[in-house]
Amino acid sequence: MSFVIHSASHSSGTVAGGVARTIQTGIRITMQTQRKTVFLALQQPLLRTALELRISQQPDLLLVGDSHEPETALRLIIATKPDIALIEDHPGALNGRELAARIRSDAPEARIVLLLPHGARERISDELRNLSHAILLSDDQPSHIVRALRTVASGERFVCPLLGMCNACDGYGDIDPKRFDALDEIERDIIGLMVEQQSAHQISRYLEINYRELHRRREAICEKLNIDPTEENTLNMFVIRHQQEFKKD
Repeated sequence: MSFVIHSASHSSGTVAGGVARTIQTGIRITMQTQRKTVFLALQQPLLRTALELRISQQPDLLLVGDSHEPETALRLIIATKPDIALIEDHPGALNGRELAARIRSDAPEARIVLLLPHGARERISDELRNLSHAILLSDDQPSHIVRALRTVASGERFVCPLLGMCNACDGYGDIDPKRFDALDEIERDIIGLMVEQQSAHQISRYLEINYRELHRRREAICEKLNIDPTEENTLNMFVIRHQQEFKKD
């Protein structure tokens, strides 16, 4: 599969051994410059192949190169100047976070989407947020990752809701009881009604509060449980994931 360099002013090149591949073309250059360019720095072959295919099918995205070696990826990202660098965090001489920091320093125009390892359950620190414009799990669906690419291309940030939920949990994925104890009676009722799959309209009527107050209460719940509210459905997904624990209460 071939990858197109975004601008005709960039030189093309191929790294021996198939480590990285970029080629140049003058075909439909006007249309290509309107698409957001993406560079892949992914170690997992299956993930890289799946995303190559998915991105190639998008009319608004253009793959400009890829490399599974971080040092080579950094050099090519500097050369190709992509709009978005999709990188994977993994152990190595130059891991994903270190690569992100280097990209922020040497290619600051690139927006960074960072994929954390399969099964990652760490809290999303301010340091991690500052390194990237979007954070997802590497085992997320390719369609979701592509959606995150579009989000950061539009100038916004994105954190996978599954990662956001980890902030309210201990190291083993259980709810931190101290955080749950901080909820007041109405906030507990809201969660209980969500467990029963009641809609926002039904919850408002049952608790006799308006939508604005319900929204404020939901934000308070996220703050007290330390759930990342970046994604609209984070609280819903958190409740679904822990509904058995909530039912016990």
